[in-house]
Amino acid sequence: SVSRRSSSLSSGINAEYGDYDGGASIFQRLKLTSAPVVLHFPASGKRKVEDKFDIERRGISAEALAKWIKERSEVAIEVIRPPNYTNAILLGLFLFAVSSTLLIKGNSLDFLYKWKYWAITAMFIMFAMTSGQMWL
Repeated sequence: SVSRRSSSLSSGINAEYGDYDGGASIFQRLKLTSAPVVLHFPASGKRKVEDKFDIERRGISAEALAKWIKERSEVAIEVIRPPNYTNAILLGLFLFAVSSTLLIKGNSLDFLYKWKYWAITAMFIMFAMTSGQMWL
């Protein structure tokens, strides 16, 4: 069993984790049959049913765990997610493709008046939107 204390949590919260190989007696004493498990040990009083984080019902997301910790111990933990640059990269790739096409074609923009290019573009957009990859 290994213990770590976060320096950012100065309110007396101690996060510990253990593995079955190193501490089978702890698992038996707490009557745990599966892992992972998140438990809250109150400072005073007996443990309640709500002191065990129900992963099946609440999910395994960081927001759900932070909310549960706030409910059990009145300590607010802010979940910070890194920014998502996917849309900016896709917009840049699209602008690069359009500008390189215009640069290659030069002054001859007759391809914009051809119905085959518009049909292929419309089919591509239709298949992309109906494939399920666009709507996650």
